[in-house]
Amino acid sequence: MATTAVNLPIHEHPLFPSARCMKGECDGCHVDGFMYSGYFCNEPYCNVWFDKECAEAPAEINYSSHPHPLLLTNVSRDGPCDLCGQKLLPPFYSCSTCEFKVDLICGMKPSPPAIEHPLCHDHPVVFLKIREEKVPCELCKESIEGPSYSCLECDVYFHVDCVHLSKECDFVTGRACIDIPRVININRHDHRIHFTHHLGAGYSKCGVCHKSVNQYKGAYSCSACPNYAVHTTCAVRRDVWDGVELEGIPEIIEDISPFKEVGDNLICHFTHEEHPLKLHKDGINHDERIRCAACVHPVGFDSIYCCEECPFILHEKCAKLPMKKRLVFGTRPYTLMTETTTLDCKRCGILSDGFMYSSRNWFDVDVHCGSLNEPLVHDGHEHPLYFAKKGNHFCDGCQKRIGDYMLRCEDCDFNLCLYCATLPEKIWHRNDGHPLTLCCGDKEKASGKYWCDICERELDPSIWFYTCSDCGVTLHAQCVLGDFSRFKPGQIYRFGEKEIEVQAVLNNHNTRPFCIQCQSRCKVPFILKILKVSDDDSEDDSDHDSDDVSDQDSDDVSNDDHCDDDSDDISDHDSDDVSDQDFDDVSNHDSDDDSDDDHCDDDSDDDCNEDNGPLNFKAMILKLGGKP
Repeated sequence: MATTAVNLPIHEHPLFPSARCMKGECDGCHVDGFMYSGYFCNEPYCNVWFDKECAEAPAEINYSSHPHPLLLTNVSRDGPCDLCGQKLLPPFYSCSTCEFKVDLICGMKPSPPAIEHPLCHDHPVVFLKIREEKVPCELCKESIEGPSYSCLECDVYFHVDCVHLSKECDFVTGRACIDIPRVININRHDHRIHFTHHLGAGYSKCGVCHKSVNQYKGAYSCSACPNYAVHTTCAVRRDVWDGVELEGIPEIIEDISPFKEVGDNLICHFTHEEHPLKLHKDGINHDERIRCAACVHPVGFDSIYCCEECPFILHEKCAKLPMKKRLVFGTRPYTLMTETTTLDCKRCGILSDGFMYSSRNWFDVDVHCGSLNEPLVHDGHEHPLYFAKKGNHFCDGCQKRIGDYMLRCEDCDFNLCLYCATLPEKIWHRNDGHPLTLCCGDKEKASGKYWCDICERELDPSIWFYTCSDCGVTLHAQCVLGDFSRFKPGQIYRFGEKEIEVQAVLNNHNTRPFCIQCQSRCKVPFILKILKVSDDDSEDDSDHDSDDVSDQDSDDVSNDDHCDDDSDDISDHDSDDVSDQDFDDVSNHDSDDDSDDDHCDDDSDDDCNEDNGPLNFKAMILKLGGKP
């Protein structure tokens, strides 16, 4: 049954009740902890959560130590809470008659000014708003940074929470620790993990933050993996845990194997159940057209499974991709899909027509990013790499700012965007008869100038590139791969209401075709050929010829800011005019530069054959009148 939203005084939008347990900061009291049966706002760009008590706070209260009623307000004001002295953040209670104001905690649960017979101490204690210097709590020994209780006779201090604990027992726990879920699933591990109050020896680092764990403190561990442990605070993070307490719920082991063995080196794969696939160990093939259906990379050097009745091929490693797995990009399991409604991976930003990992309410991820596991051992760095999110970092592979997820070595401050982390280490290219190897650039060891043999431009050795050890040639990674290397040759793609049709084709013309996007000759191995641009609302404009498309100013399409939806100079061509063009192809794309999921930020408007990366595929589709 659908959940009904309710209007509450604390927030301007309707709030939805949630049955999930969330770990995070309540947007009412601003306390970081667990929120059971809280409320959340479902409006776009309004990602607020309230615990149940704060969400149901009354619009007006009568405060015992103040003569006037206090009203709930969301207007920011400078100054501290008049009771506890802490910085005042909205929402809070204020008096419309005078300047008295208190935060939500003090307004709804004011601490008594004195406790005559506290459990924690032999003498009465009094409430102190705030102290300038930090002092230790007499009971838990942790530093006190806010309001506290103090025994004036003994000159000792207690946390507001600790003052209610007994001194008779050595066991002390914080309020947040009492509510810790006992059994959970997290997106960094394949098995359930269980909370224990005393971790014990044999554990070294946390499976989420990769910092050391204390054997004498509570943490989560896995019964199936003897050395796996996670800090309590890391395990219940909102981006790690799905919010479901699993204690008392039987564990159901799902069969996530993607195939069944049906004979000697024969399998029946769930994506191709009509025919068996046979294993071929010596998968050396130079033909760019023969590609894996999952990752859409050429067969190359890897072992493959292929169908002997139809042209269906899977790399052996791609055939073993699990049907369902947990990924760091979301808290729910991802399912391997052969068909999706998207053509781009929302994590690396690269266009792909292969298999995708998909999860409800999360972005689709291609199998390249979906195959990245921690720790990642990469030839580009001597230490293992671990996932990290955001931060002001540049990729050490392409030297661009990283927009979202990355793989990082904390000790060396080494960072890789997901695009560079998934670059093939060895690849064939028609310009060279030998295999090309990814060179993880080192500008300090480089001597002289490097030139790309494809685009004939200078190559920056600090940016990763491809090289041939036999010929000594150097090539930009972008020139070797292009922007459509994960599209299937010959496949036709349709966009938007205007039925824009483009086809992925090999760039093997005798003459390099002219790109309508960047206004230069296409040097990359794959291009998109425009087959059809139709508009039912526009009249047939047969007077237009193909030059109108290819000769447009590059500024019109090279940047979203310059792209107008009501621009008609391309969209009014009928389909015959466009499909008759010999070389009006598109060789570049952009990875949705209006989202935070781009693999790198790039404001460059340079032409597509430089190693600066892809240009604006989205702008091209918009220019043609469609919606990518």
